[in-house]
Amino acid sequence: MRETPRFNAGGPSGKIARMFANVSFPSLADCLRLVRRWVIRYAVIIVINTLIAAVLAFGIRPEETFWKDFIFSQAIGLSMFSLIGIPRHVLW
Repeated sequence: MRETPRFNAGGPSGKIARMFANVSFPSLADCLRLVRRWVIRYAVIIVINTLIAAVLAFGIRPEETFWKDFIFSQAIGLSMFSLIGIPRHVLW
């Protein structure tokens, strides 16, 4: 019969565990402020992408439909913003 592992509630034993022992979660107000900031950033990016789609559909390539340019503009713009913005926030 195998022995069941026991949880040791003592102090952190390793270097990494000691490093993370003093980490605390941000307050709810800080989390809401962060979410609000990201929602505003994404809204600005959506507006910019819509303007780019309008310029493409009505100015540069009038043979294409606005909705096709809109979908491509949003897909490219939001994915690039996410690929740049999220790691930037996490790493810095």
